[in-house]
Amino acid sequence: MGSTIRSLARLRSTATLSTFLVLAGCSTQAIDDRANEQLAELGTDAERAAVYTTCPGGRLLGPNCGLLTRWFADGEVRDRFRAMHCQQRTADECQERFERMFSAQLEKRYFAADFAAVARDCDADPARCDDLIGYERMLVDAHNAGVRASAASREARIESERRQGKREHDEQVTRGAGEVFHLLHQGPKCRSFPSVFEGVTNTTCSEGRSP
Repeated sequence: MGSTIRSLARLRSTATLSTFLVLAGCSTQAIDDRANEQLAELGTDAERAAVYTTCPGGRLLGPNCGLLTRWFADGEVRDRFRAMHCQQRTADECQERFERMFSAQLEKRYFAADFAAVARDCDADPARCDDLIGYERMLVDAHNAGVRASAASREARIESERRQGKREHDEQVTRGAGEVFHLLHQGPKCRSFPSVFEGVTNTTCSEGRSP
């Protein structure tokens, strides 16, 4: 009878430990799932932020395609601007207002570009910036490079957080498994604690009870 009870106790102990390990594995999967979800979102964000010099279907301009330079050079666009924003203004005032808007739109569209670096490139090789289209193409390249760099930085941070999460999880599992083994152990249960005296460790044991 006693051996049967002990066998049942061992089965319960094994089941308890197995349940603990399964839950530990689920936590690891949750860490991976969250990191993979963040990476997928990152890829989508990077794709949306990228800009292309041409638009599909022959469109002149779109949310992330086409060149603003060509759009603002269109005669109808300029006529609409004068009609809406240049009433009671001189031609010079209107042109200044138009140029400020154009510059602001460039900065807004190419938010990831290093404008100072592009300006230095233009100074080093003026032929590349002889016209505004050439200048804007350089902004497109700089913007897309900035988007890629930002995405790479975020990806590295996500992977670092994944590794850190797994390290912390493994430490918790190790501590938890030790506690489970300690509780399931049928013999004397001992714990060691550092003493207030340097170099001394105190150990206390309690008698285990057999079922």
